[in-house]
Amino acid sequence: MKQLKKAQGKFTGGKRAFGYDVIDGVKVPREDEQAVIRQMQTMREAGAGYRDIAQWMRATQERKMTFMGVKRTLICADAVCPST
Repeated sequence: MKQLKKAQGKFTGGKRAFGYDVIDGVKVPREDEQAVIRQMQTMREAGAGYRDIAQWMRATQERKMTFMGVKRTLICADAVCPST
């Protein structure tokens, strides 16, 4: 059942993913957070490390995110994330 929901793009529970809201059980992109993700991708392509991006998030976005959270966010930005 959970895999079916995931395949349909529906929320399967837990904490909402950064960059998305959950509306009627469906993950919907949040444009403000998607813009931050695009900036994170640009920083990564320019050579910034995950820790550097996490520090930037804390300093400029008022969002506490670990380096693993940054990594997961960037990996899941372009693919179906296994944990959603």
